[in-house]
Amino acid sequence: MRKTLGVLVGILLTLGCSSQPKIPPAAETPPPPSRSGTTHEEQKTSPEAPTALKDEQLDDRGDGLAKSLTLQRCIALALLQNPEVRSAKLLASAMRHRIRQASSFEDPTVMSVIGTEAGDSETMVGFSQKIPFPGKLSLRGKVAEEDANAAERLAQGVERRVLADVKKTYYNIYVAHKTIEVTKQNHILLESLAKLAEVQYEAGRGTKPDYLRAQVELSKLDDQLIRSEQELGTAEAKMNMLLSRPVNAPLSAPEDFKATEVDVQIGAMLEIASQSRPELLALTHVVRREEANKSLSILNFFPDPMVGFQYMINEEMWEVTVATNVPLWYDRLTEGVREAKDMLAKSHADYEQQKNLTFFEVKDAIVRVKTSERLVRLFRDTVIPQAKETFESSQSSYEVGKVDFLTVLDNWRGVLDFELELYRAQSGLEQNFAELERAIGADLTPQGQIKPSGGATHER
Repeated sequence: MRKTLGVLVGILLTLGCSSQPKIPPAAETPPPPSRSGTTHEEQKTSPEAPTALKDEQLDDRGDGLAKSLTLQRCIALALLQNPEVRSAKLLASAMRHRIRQASSFEDPTVMSVIGTEAGDSETMVGFSQKIPFPGKLSLRGKVAEEDANAAERLAQGVERRVLADVKKTYYNIYVAHKTIEVTKQNHILLESLAKLAEVQYEAGRGTKPDYLRAQVELSKLDDQLIRSEQELGTAEAKMNMLLSRPVNAPLSAPEDFKATEVDVQIGAMLEIASQSRPELLALTHVVRREEANKSLSILNFFPDPMVGFQYMINEEMWEVTVATNVPLWYDRLTEGVREAKDMLAKSHADYEQQKNLTFFEVKDAIVRVKTSERLVRLFRDTVIPQAKETFESSQSSYEVGKVDFLTVLDNWRGVLDFELELYRAQSGLEQNFAELERAIGADLTPQGQIKPSGGATHER
C-alpha cells in the first residue's frame, strides 16, 4: 500500500512539474463573435460580411482597384484588411476567452512532506482546493462575459466608423476627379474664348485687355488644376491607408453616380439609433457588468472555504481539513461595495451621455442630408441651366459687339463654379448619409428603412 501510494505521488509531482500543455496556435483572424445574450434586433443591425471579389476583377495587386474603383469593393477590402478593424475584432475575441478563466476554480494545491522522527522517515502527501462562496464564480463569469459583449459592440462601432471614412474618402476622390475633368474642359473652352477675344481685337471690335483677361483666367485654371491634383493625391493616399494598401498604389477614377434623395424622419432615426448604435449597446453591457460587480462586492462579505486532504504514508493515516478565510476587515469590504455602487452610477451616466451625443449626431446628420438634397436640386434643376443659358447668350452677344468680354468671362466663371458646386453637393449628400448610417449604427435604404440583413452591399 505504501509503495503504491508513493509511486502515485511521484507520478503526480512529476506531471505537475514537467508536463507542458498543448497551446493552440493563435488565429490570424478572430472567430465569429458569440451571440449569447444578444437580441435579434442587435444581430440584424451589425455590419454585413464583405462580398467575395471575382477573379476577373483583380489587377496585379489582387484587389482590382486600379482598373475599377467602386464603393462596394472598397468596403469589402476595408472589412477584410483594415488593421484597426482587425485589431478590434481580435480584442473582442481575446476578451471572450476570459469568461472560462474567470468562472473556473483556482488550481488545487498539491503538497508532499518528507521528514524524520526518532530515526524513522515520515512521508505525508495531500492536496487542498479553495471553493469560492456560492455565486461568486458565476458573477465573475458574468463580469467577463459583459466585458466581451461590450468589446464586440465596440468592434462593430470601429467597423462603422471605418466604413464611414471609406465612403467619405471615396466621394472626395470622386470630387477631385470631377474637378480636374471640368477644369480641363473649361481650359479648352477658355482658350477658344481667348482666341475669340484676339480675333475681335484684330477686327477692331474688342480691346487688348480682353485677351489679357482671358490669359489671367487661364492661369487661374492652371492653379485650380494643381490644387485639385494635390487634393486627389491626398484622398487616394487616405483610401490606400484605410484599405491597408501601399500608400502610392494606383486607384482608378470612380464612376459617375446620381445622388439619390432619401426619406428620413427624425423620430424613426432616433428609435433605430437607440437600438442599433454599437457604442450605445456597448455601454448597456458595461452597466450589466457593473451590476454584477456590485453583487460580487456584497458576496465578498462571505468566506471562501478551503477543503484539504492529507495522507501519512508510513502510519497509513489520513485526515480531511476544512479551512476558511475570515472577512474581518469590515471597512475594506464596505468601501468595496461603495466603489461598486459609484461605478454602477457612473456607467448609467456614461450611457446617458453617449445617448445624448448619439441623438445630436443623428439630428445633425439629418439636417446635413436635407441641406445637401436641397442644394443638389437647386444647382441641378435651376442654377446651372440658367447659368449656361446666360453664358451662351452673352457669348453670342459678344461676337456681334453687344456686350463686353468681361461679361462673357463672368458668366463663364459662374457656369464653372456652379458645376463644381453640384458635384460637391452630390458627394456631400452621400457623405452626410454615410455619417447618418454611422450615427444610428445601421445601413439604410433611400426610403429610410433598415436594410435587410441579406443585403448585397453597404452602398445605396
